[in-house]
Amino acid sequence: MKVIESLFETGVYDSKNILNKSDKVISQSVLENIESEGITSEILDTLGVPVFKYKTQITIHGLFPELMVNYLGGYKNLFQNKNLSIGCKWMAVDFAKKEYIYGLLRRSGWNVSKNSSEYFAYKTSETFSNRAEYVALLDKAKSEIEQIDSSLFVGNKGVYLSQTLWGAYYLVSYVDIKGVYQECLDKVVENILGKSIVEIKEAIRLKDEAREQEYKLDAELRNKQRSEREALEAPLVEAAKKELIELGYELVNKYPIRDGVEVVKLSLGDNEYKFDVRRYTKKAKERKWRYSIQYNVKDVSTVLWNDFDSRYEYGNDFVSGWIKVSDVVPAILENKTDNQSVTNEVVKIITVDYSDKAIAIFGDTKVIKDKLKQIGARFNPFLNYDGKKQAGWILPVTKRELLADCIR
Repeated sequence: MKVIESLFETGVYDSKNILNKSDKVISQSVLENIESEGITSEILDTLGVPVFKYKTQITIHGLFPELMVNYLGGYKNLFQNKNLSIGCKWMAVDFAKKEYIYGLLRRSGWNVSKNSSEYFAYKTSETFSNRAEYVALLDKAKSEIEQIDSSLFVGNKGVYLSQTLWGAYYLVSYVDIKGVYQECLDKVVENILGKSIVEIKEAIRLKDEAREQEYKLDAELRNKQRSEREALEAPLVEAAKKELIELGYELVNKYPIRDGVEVVKLSLGDNEYKFDVRRYTKKAKERKWRYSIQYNVKDVSTVLWNDFDSRYEYGNDFVSGWIKVSDVVPAILENKTDNQSVTNEVVKIITVDYSDKAIAIFGDTKVIKDKLKQIGARFNPFLNYDGKKQAGWILPVTKRELLADCIR
């Protein structure tokens, strides 16, 4: 929110001090606690050194060991000065306490602004377009802010003028808590909201219950609508599946991409099921697969492909959908060499002597993957086979007999 003009603000800060006002040596344990958890008002009281409060940070005087950690709460909040004092941005002062206060304010209608340079709660007025509205809203905002007891915390409060992107004006009332004692947490929340902490938390609980009930009813309605839609679409789905099965397609999950693979997915449109068809190819010396795609196809068997209309497949070596496996796997079986054997024609599995010490298993291994894992096979999506990268399994040659039992 852009601040056009500060209209009302309270807050007192110290003048800048260049010299270290204390020669007290601070222990390593104190510094490590600050590095890991920030600083609290209670700990500051026990240090016995001067602490100066500025608009963006506090400076803790004394002779600190070398600061090793600057980041706290996701931001660079800790600094060490040349005089060995420590600078700590306000966000890192009583951070957990401010999370508690601002959390309750947010749940009670306020907003919270949090970034590397600020952390405060605010609420906005309605927009206005003339001076009479402006004066009335400003008087109301100032009156509400003045009721907040700033003696309960270190920080400031105020009202400023802001403007929307489309030019309308509005007022922002804010409370910027820099530090606060533990005993004052609930008092601060009660003072700002004008209610007891019991009332505030009960209102939040009731709001949560109402929201949860609303989500539950919405989910039930969506599930009902989805069930009704699926019931109406069921005959179309079954007809589409039957057509694909008759054409030789199978529904496959995570099938390794190979040249010529066509993947079909169902697409509902105009109260009838159509098909989205994707075809994969890989040209010579290309490392990535290409695919062409056609949408809303009525007859899968009549698709004509244009190789110029294709795009790359990034980071994926598997596809899922309706695939005509018989068009792809048999082509591999026909090219087997002497060191290959074909087993289980129904499952379409190929075993290859991959090296002197290893056997590779290719093909439709999904149905036996658990058995392969049990005998010690390891899946590898980047095996070299038939001059291409292929997904498969690697198994030591010493377990050849176990493999034979596995795929029998």
